[in-house]
Amino acid sequence: MKYVLAFTLLFGASFSFGTPKTEKEAIQYATVIMDGFHIKKIYTSMTGPLKEKGVALTPEDKFASIWVKSMSVDIFNEKGQKESEEYLCHAWVTIPTPMNEEKYGRVSGMLTISQGMPEMEFPPGYAMKMAKVIDSQVNVLVQALNNVETKIDKKLIYRIKIGYIDDKDAQALGIKQLYGDSFATQVPPEKRHRPPSKPERLGEDPHKGHSMTGMGGADPVHFIVPPGKHEYRWPLSQDMVSIRNNGVIRLIKLHLHPYGESVALYDKTAKKFVWKGTATQDSKRAVLLKTESYSSTEGIKLNNQHSYEVVTTYNNTSKQTVDGMGVLRVYYGLK
Repeated sequence: MKYVLAFTLLFGASFSFGTPKTEKEAIQYATVIMDGFHIKKIYTSMTGPLKEKGVALTPEDKFASIWVKSMSVDIFNEKGQKESEEYLCHAWVTIPTPMNEEKYGRVSGMLTISQGMPEMEFPPGYAMKMAKVIDSQVNVLVQALNNVETKIDKKLIYRIKIGYIDDKDAQALGIKQLYGDSFATQVPPEKRHRPPSKPERLGEDPHKGHSMTGMGGADPVHFIVPPGKHEYRWPLSQDMVSIRNNGVIRLIKLHLHPYGESVALYDKTAKKFVWKGTATQDSKRAVLLKTESYSSTEGIKLNNQHSYEVVTTYNNTSKQTVDGMGVLRVYYGLK
């Protein structure tokens, strides 16, 4: 099994003559090819084949920082033909971030993509700065999904494209640091979904774990959705130390499963929605076609005296229970 790493410089020969004039000109791309995914049966959430790999984003100075700007995923079959996003459970790019956790609380350097959102990019002037690590290594993970096709025999290739800016260019352009956190709807043990099988792990290290194995044998953010309409709420009063006290939200993306309608951040004190994102469903198949996101240079400032919660809605129009999640991935800058 092979991993192919390719780098594309957007700015061509102009790079050697000084600082790029624009942010777009400064962006470089690393493309990671993940192969070996053989889809031959139904794979529900968190059960499909997965592959994980450390990848070096090599700057001119191997000890320098890197500013990660974007990621995207494309899926191809073995003939090189584009395939549907329905075969993507999720893809992650995890980076080490320079953050004082004792001062700011829990943070995460992670870019994520899932069905309905094949790419994400931070707003102009913002990126996630990596801590200074030799060879600037990030961790890339992809997991396959197949909720629909019972008769299938496909060999798939996932192409992950990571956009980043060298530290010297980011400093010259005045790029500002973003941090990430996730706020997920949680449910009690009796309502949690238990995946029927563990995923097949591809690649060099088959012993690493990656499955929904929280308390009670199932993760509290992975839940059962019976037929019909349902609303799930989870308070966030203890989870937002850094954002509420120091942060301005610049980007929000949501994660839902098929039949999911929306995920929202709700201000319980003011009794209003801060932001609500919706999903577009395939009318005939259990597939998410699109999920909304929020991106702004102006941003959203939360009130540190207010209480907040995540509100997730599902409309399961099938005749059987399905698995669900409702997650807001929030990226914010500090004041």
